[in-house]
Amino acid sequence: MDFNKPKKELFTRASRSGPEERRFDQPQFLFCLLLIAAMVFVLYSGVFTRAENFFLDSFFRARKTIQVHPDILLIDIDDESLDAIGKWPWPLDYHARMLRFLSGAGARVIIYDAMMKASGVMTDASAGTGTLEDLRPYYLPVALEAKPEKKIYVHDLPIVLEPEGPGEVWVHSPAAVEKNAAGLGHRELSPDGDGVLRRIRPVISADGESFPFLAIPAVSGHGLKQIPLDEQKRLIVNWPGRWQQAYDRVSFQELVRIFQAPSGSSADQPAPERFRGKICLVGVTASGAGGNTVVGPLEPSLPEPAVQAAVLNSFLTGRFIRPVSQFVRLLCLVAVGVLAALLFAFQRNVIALLTGLGLGAVWVVVCFVLFSAKGLWLGAFHPLLLISVLFVFSALYSHMVSGQERKRLFNLATRDGLTGLYVIRHFREILNQAVRQAHRQREPLSVLLLDIDNFKPINDTYGHPCGDMVLKKAAEAVQSCVRSNRSVQDIDFVARYGGEEFIVLLRRTRLSDAADRAAERIRKKIEETAFQWNNVAIPVTVSIGVAALRFHESVPDPMVHRADVALYQAKRNGKNRVCAEK
Repeated sequence: MDFNKPKKELFTRASRSGPEERRFDQPQFLFCLLLIAAMVFVLYSGVFTRAENFFLDSFFRARKTIQVHPDILLIDIDDESLDAIGKWPWPLDYHARMLRFLSGAGARVIIYDAMMKASGVMTDASAGTGTLEDLRPYYLPVALEAKPEKKIYVHDLPIVLEPEGPGEVWVHSPAAVEKNAAGLGHRELSPDGDGVLRRIRPVISADGESFPFLAIPAVSGHGLKQIPLDEQKRLIVNWPGRWQQAYDRVSFQELVRIFQAPSGSSADQPAPERFRGKICLVGVTASGAGGNTVVGPLEPSLPEPAVQAAVLNSFLTGRFIRPVSQFVRLLCLVAVGVLAALLFAFQRNVIALLTGLGLGAVWVVVCFVLFSAKGLWLGAFHPLLLISVLFVFSALYSHMVSGQERKRLFNLATRDGLTGLYVIRHFREILNQAVRQAHRQREPLSVLLLDIDNFKPINDTYGHPCGDMVLKKAAEAVQSCVRSNRSVQDIDFVARYGGEEFIVLLRRTRLSDAADRAAERIRKKIEETAFQWNNVAIPVTVSIGVAALRFHESVPDPMVHRADVALYQAKRNGKNRVCAEK
């Protein structure tokens, strides 16, 4: 017998004419919808606020510098001003004379973004102010500070008392200056958790009073109801560019020279016409002069007046950053997610990756175009995150489905469709490998050849369906008698040899054990198994031939041939018995 050739070919599988058609995967799409619902919850939870802020900052950097309203004029209290005038805070006379000068020069509005505090030189707050009536409208800041603690002394030991009422109070400029102000506003800046200032609070209420942001009331004709706010009722600052290049600026010291110098004594001073019709924003830009600096999206350090100027510019030009509502963001998230789920349901591997990258790039471009052209802020990160999550899930799902498909195809190629045992073609490969290993490691190896006795009369009497039932139950009985739940080195293999014949590979089993234990156990199991067809009991027995690999053999053919001879001997000796090779 030539064991390297199959006994017979019963079926031939037709080859496929082309690649498998990719169909819509409904379970995958449904799971993707669940992931979209989970991402909606993440959107409302605000977990990835910092990631959204990263895209907001990136859009500001990538956007072209926008036009600044020509009426804005920054008057810097810069380092040169401190060197020329002296240590901060300055006498009120400087501030009062500044207000009078700008008013006389025809400034439309004066916004004083600096707290006026009397210095130690001037004990009377009104001594240096003079009259500030009939000036151009000017606006002064108020500051929210912690209420100072009170102390009492008991036996010379200080005891701190909790302040009564609110813990914070509004601090004002001297009354002599503030009484003629057109309005007051706060200048509180609250950076985000990463330290970057992106939003301001239009109104702050504390200590029984409410004040708008300083730049807002200075612009007539604009109400707070027109301001586009986010979910936390904050205004996103629309940064036009780097503040030192974006705005028209004049140093405070240059103005001091004008009203300190004799009339007509200097030809290189700023002309008063430069201030006519301007909205003059006076503020501290020097480091360490009482003014705070913040980190912005465009630069690591910018003074408070730059924030006031940016907000002022938004009101004058009407260019705000308008965050869309949560409902619109939800619709965008769901739309992008559903589109990604549909694309991934039809695509796989590299194509799916490229599709996901392309969809993400299109989304970012759309967000940036709307941000640059219309000032709309959609929030770019959550849809990108959803696309990534859907791609990863789709890839894992595809890998799992492909693995199951490969396993199914492997079983179709290696398992008999009726009995579930290995087909002889695959069993031949296993047997060849086992023989080489046993020969190399000098380990015992045996095979059993089984043939169902009187199988043809069963088919002729009860029909082929009954014969199929007998083959299936006999295969189950054989499989239950061999070692299957062990390591690969110790597992036994069963195959359908052809027709009503089976072959069993017994690893690390000598001839005597194979014949007296394994083969006899199988014979008894089949003999005791009840085979019934249409309520008729059918006696079924098997004859078994046993052979073992000899030490000089490195191929299985002689061993299988001896097992076939032993099987023939068992048939001649009366069937339903086990015969070992001689």
